[in-house]
Amino acid sequence: MKVDADATRSLQGKVGVTLGRSMALSNGSILQPHIRAAVVHEFVKNNEVRVNDNKFNNDLSGSQLEIGAGGSWTLNDRWQLHAELDTSKGDNVTKDFGVNMGAHYSF
Repeated sequence: MKVDADATRSLQGKVGVTLGRSMALSNGSILQPHIRAAVVHEFVKNNEVRVNDNKFNNDLSGSQLEIGAGGSWTLNDRWQLHAELDTSKGDNVTKDFGVNMGAHYSF
């Protein structure tokens, strides 16, 4: 089986809002929970994929709604941890859930 999908293109626009709050904890660290909502639109309507000698249109154009919730925790002036859980649903693309976690160290 031979697959050719080298020319995948994407042009997206996104508008949304993130609402959060900073809370100073008794140990001096800062907790920042947030919620997020956005509308995303994919403008490219034609991404050709070839499997053997057959052409397919991998059309992912359309709009989707993204929502997420998470937070960051600033432990001190050098360390910050963050995590977010999100989901999206749209015309041609749906994501059940995603998790983003990380750490940030400043030096």
